[in-house]
Amino acid sequence: MTLTTIAFFAVGALSGPEPSAPLRGFRPVTIQQILNRPVYDQRVRFRASLESEIETNEFRLRDATGQIRAEAGPEWYQSIELPVGEEFTVWGEVDFYRNRPEIDLWRIELKDGRTIEIQGEGPPPWAGQEDR
Repeated sequence: MTLTTIAFFAVGALSGPEPSAPLRGFRPVTIQQILNRPVYDQRVRFRASLESEIETNEFRLRDATGQIRAEAGPEWYQSIELPVGEEFTVWGEVDFYRNRPEIDLWRIELKDGRTIEIQGEGPPPWAGQEDR
């Protein structure tokens, strides 16, 4: 298993979500259900594992029904590494990239119970900040 790390590079106060705050309104789905009927901004929750890292903070996730691209915000805000070969729970919103559904990640809960907080209600914590 790869060590999960999060590094924060933002300057000033961070306005991210409260750690492990309850997330409400996330529909339990499979990746195939998302691919068959993608609904923009629909909040979803599913179990998946890392198939590949496309680039920093962009991943290809897989469950038993299919695979989907997932994005975790800009690298300059935080850099995320996901464990290889381990299933985890994903919370996110359906978005589109090049006319294909993808997931904007909100939270990842690892098998051992640790969580990676990415964003929460309202604009993402990196909104309004320039790219670094």
